[in-house]
Amino acid sequence: MLELVKLLLGILPEDTTKDTLLTHFIEQARLAACACCNVDELSDVYDGTIAELAAYLYRHRENVGVHTQKQGERSSTYEDGLPQSILAALPLPKVRVVDV
Repeated sequence: MLELVKLLLGILPEDTTKDTLLTHFIEQARLAACACCNVDELSDVYDGTIAELAAYLYRHRENVGVHTQKQGERSSTYEDGLPQSILAALPLPKVRVVDV
């Protein structure tokens, strides 16, 4: 999966300077996807979606919690939570039943 994330980010496969950081974001993406779907783990079928989410998290790591940013004439608005394109590629959340 690390190779796919590097490809999505335009990082050469032989460049290992960011591997530790990218591996961190891959794990964070996996945890976020599982939490979103309310499952403990996802099938390998969703590895591509998790790689996309990891790349998204890496690209936006400086803007966590920022919704709108303005610099002079330029302004940027960021999505709340996970991007809709990634959410649409994940399975629907499971409903967990809790015994009372």
